Amino acid sequence: IFDGVECRVSQVDPEASWCEGLWKVSIIEDGTELGTIYLDLFSRENKAQQSAHFVVQCSRNKSEGDFQEAIVVLLCSFSGKRNGGNTLYLFPSEVKTLFHEFGHAIHSVFSSSKYHYLSGTRG
Repeated sequence: IFDGVECRVSQVDPEASWCEGLWKVSIIEDGTELGTIYLDLFSRENKAQQSAHFVVQCSRNKSEGDFQEAIVVLLCSFSGKRNGGNTLYLFPSEVKTLFHEFGHAIHSVFSSSKYHYLSGTRG
């Protein structure tokens, strides 16, 4: 994403998550994990039909040298059309929504403050 920043993407074990197909993006800067973004992207039965990011735990400076990592969930209800194999197609509006919501999630990970109520998109 940025110089010195790495994104490590992995699929979450279905037994350790609330749904199948959940992905985890770990954001690491200069060897320090800043936060985690969980991607719950596709529509399923009984799932809210909306797109949003939810901050489970904000990024903040707790005390001198003590840092709290952000945990963010990016929730969408994309149709996820597949055309054989591992190729996945999104509608242009879904791609736009994905980038928009991911921007909020990244903001929440990189924004840290002494006060949790000023962290991320709250401040």
